[in-house]
Amino acid sequence: MERCGQPLSVEQLADELGVSYPYFRRLFREQTGMSAKQYQMRVRLQRAIDLLVNTDKSIKEIAGLLGFHSAFHFSTQFRQLIGSSPTDFRAAKRS
Repeated sequence: MERCGQPLSVEQLADELGVSYPYFRRLFREQTGMSAKQYQMRVRLQRAIDLLVNTDKSIKEIAGLLGFHSAFHFSTQFRQLIGSSPTDFRAAKRS
C-alpha cells in the first residue's frame, strides 16, 4: 500500500519477499480471494478516492501520483471499478 504509486510488478514483489512468483500468486489469491494485480489496482483506486475527495489535485496529477500511464488510463480503470468518472465522483462527493 505504501508504494501503490510506484511501478512495482508482482514479479518484483515476489522476488523482494524471496519467494517464487507462482507460489506468491497462489498464496496471495488464497489469502485475499483476488489476484495481486487486482489488489494493487484496488489500492490505487482507494488512494485516488482519498485524493479526489480531500485535495484539489487535477485528475492528471492524481493519475501520475498513482503510477498510471495517463489520465485516460486512470479514468478508464476508475470508471470500471467505481462506476463513474473521477470528475463525476469528485463532484458528487463535494455536493
